[in-house]
Amino acid sequence: MNYGTVIDFHLNTEQDHPPSPCGADPPFFPTTTWCFGSSKKPANLYTKALLIILRYASLILCGTLIANGDQTTLHSGWITHTITPGIVWKSQDFPDLYGAPQTVNLLEVDLSIHTLHFIELKGSPTTVSTIGLDHRALAAINGAYFDTKTYHSTTFIKVAGQVLSNANPTEPRQRSAIAIDDTGAIDIIRKPENLPWSKGLPFRHLLASSPVLVTRSKAWNHANHKYGDHRHPRTAAGITAENRMILLTVDGRRKTAAGMSYTELATTMQALGCRSALCLDGGGSTTMWISGRGVVNTPSTRSLITRLPIERPVANAVIVRKR
Repeated sequence: MNYGTVIDFHLNTEQDHPPSPCGADPPFFPTTTWCFGSSKKPANLYTKALLIILRYASLILCGTLIANGDQTTLHSGWITHTITPGIVWKSQDFPDLYGAPQTVNLLEVDLSIHTLHFIELKGSPTTVSTIGLDHRALAAINGAYFDTKTYHSTTFIKVAGQVLSNANPTEPRQRSAIAIDDTGAIDIIRKPENLPWSKGLPFRHLLASSPVLVTRSKAWNHANHKYGDHRHPRTAAGITAENRMILLTVDGRRKTAAGMSYTELATTMQALGCRSALCLDGGGSTTMWISGRGVVNTPSTRSLITRLPIERPVANAVIVRKR
């Protein structure tokens, strides 16, 4: 059984940037009529010329992020631990990754041995470590987005065929999903256009999030994304060609850990071998917990009293258990 099949609906949405892969296909530009040498002169020729230069510069940067040494960096120097057969934990403090210090933790999960479960707490906020312990998980990470006032999930979540969070279909941060069908096959899919997650998809378990990071082994360029231009703590999930799930956290908001933009995160997931990947909730929610080891990253949320890092309670999570 293939546990890592990628289902791609080949859909672009207005909010998502088409996949402009780093160092792969020719760069994508929105359809624009340039009137150089014609009777139709642009309103501001110099401004448009500058925009062209800036767009090419950003895409050249995207294409060289890994090429200029970062690919080698991402493939060496990891501190590696086998948690149990089929689960490997890797961590590294990079002094200079994308021109900044980065702290990255990842789990490589063999999907022929282990599977994922989605935990939705129905407005009862709980830390990732508590969720992992309560559900006897081997590992856990924070899940998708939620309202920090009500602690209700804001994206679509279905568990065992039951819809636990039926968010507004127009919510922009649920245009991709981790999906599990009746056979246990795990996929990363994109939302069909003009169709809610609750209709017409053969998946028993589904957790929606955004943005898409990797499609068909190509990293997306999220330059100028509303939420992703700046560096923040990040959480991501991806599937490799070897049927392994990569669950990854990037620390941020401190001097020794800058965090990543969406494009840097997409580039990282591609470099780690993901053929498809998506972003989960980040910021203060970013947390990775491993059974017997506790929280292994450094959350950016801090205690109001001690100012030490603490876990932020979340509304949903992704846990790893044996099949």
